[in-house]
Amino acid sequence: MKISKGQTVLVDATFAALIFALLFFALNNMFIMGFETEQTKGELSEMSLLANSRLDLLVKSSGIPKNWEDIGIDDVNQIGLANHERQLAEQKVNTFKNLASDYNATKALIGLQKYDYYFVLESIPQNTAGLPPQSDATQVVAQRIVTFQGAETLASLTIYKIE
Repeated sequence: MKISKGQTVLVDATFAALIFALLFFALNNMFIMGFETEQTKGELSEMSLLANSRLDLLVKSSGIPKNWEDIGIDDVNQIGLANHERQLAEQKVNTFKNLASDYNATKALIGLQKYDYYFVLESIPQNTAGLPPQSDATQVVAQRIVTFQGAETLASLTIYKIE
């Protein structure tokens, strides 16, 4: 009577291949999840830097040209809301607020081609520009204390991306 040893090797090889496949897929999923987490952190970091720099441009500069609120939007190079650093001009804020029909042009002039924005000046009455973010949007908020109509108030710029 002969005993075949080849059957044991086949069972061992199948078991080893199954364990290898399970480990491979588990490690692959961990890598993918880690990569997606790092990618999300990188995007949030980029959005935060962009929100802070764009809000600084809005509240510290008067725009290019300085009288941009008096000319057509096609002739504007950069929107700025200040007469002096962090002292906002009422006419510039009102013009910015009223550019709702030119949202994409305004977004480009602020330098936010890739993201959407919502600007809030918490004055009485409250001034807003842009589109409010939806609840499922990835968003970052930058804030600065500014002077508007002789009083200190908070200016906020929310940059967001809808997934």
